[in-house]
Amino acid sequence: MAGSTNRWRPRTAATTALTTGIMKANLFIAINRIIFSSFSSAVFGIGTSFFFWAPPTGSGSSGVEAVIRLTQRNNHGNISELLDNLLRGYDNSIRPDFGGPPAVIEVDIMVRSMGPISEVDMTYSMDCYFRQSWVDRRLEFKGAHDTLALSISMLGRIWKPDTYFYNGKQSYLHTITTPNKFVRLYQDGRVLYSSRLTIKAGCPMNLADFPMDIQRCPLKFGSFGYTSNDVLYRWNSGRSAVAIAEDMKLSQFDLVDCPAGNVTDRVVHSTASMGAAVLNSAEGDPDAVGLDPNAKLYVSEFSMLLVSFHLQRH
Repeated sequence: MAGSTNRWRPRTAATTALTTGIMKANLFIAINRIIFSSFSSAVFGIGTSFFFWAPPTGSGSSGVEAVIRLTQRNNHGNISELLDNLLRGYDNSIRPDFGGPPAVIEVDIMVRSMGPISEVDMTYSMDCYFRQSWVDRRLEFKGAHDTLALSISMLGRIWKPDTYFYNGKQSYLHTITTPNKFVRLYQDGRVLYSSRLTIKAGCPMNLADFPMDIQRCPLKFGSFGYTSNDVLYRWNSGRSAVAIAEDMKLSQFDLVDCPAGNVTDRVVHSTASMGAAVLNSAEGDPDAVGLDPNAKLYVSEFSMLLVSFHLQRH
């Protein structure tokens, strides 16, 4: 038995050593796979030579944690380099596809709450997520990430639409604890810009049927400076144009409908002293606003979106 035991022990030690060696080799291979699946070849490749990194010696998970930290650090560096390359020579004062077709801005709104609604001021307020999306081919990229969540500081470095609320009275962006907005960039150059706003807008009310009245309060918005030759607004076809929070309640009214559509504003510039007048899409005759028929007219069209909130009093 003693001889048999002595013959068994060396085999056990050899097997253990072999197993340990195989495990270390597998760990080494796995680590290198992690590295090369996380980074492009340009990160570790110089010419045709590539460098493999070996984990530090020691037991426990410190080696794997070091790999993770290194991966994250290099990923951040890669994204920063990618953004720097995209913005090299980028002019944020020029719209996408300048000189070509107009840039299309897709919009949708998520209304979180409404109120107060004031008959005295003929205004209403609402808290909403206002989302705009457009494609800027200058920002197309390729890589392991389909989407990049960007810092809001990027907004100052890229082009964005100059959207304003035509009938807005007093609106503001929520800023607690930080400005409530975010930017996402997709590989095809699509930019998603979302912000949380409180909007106070005018609502011309008809109180003839008070207290059984239904008020139709509009929200109209579009580009402040770009005509429809440069920028077009469309409701987002991939989701509801205007969504209402399920738990939203109003103190005096029920929201019974919120139809949305597209409108075109025509601004007529005249050589006469009167200057300019605005015609909506239902008007086309300059005589309707009293312009001198002998004056030379210039018409600019602006693409706008309109949603009407139908409020029925309790």
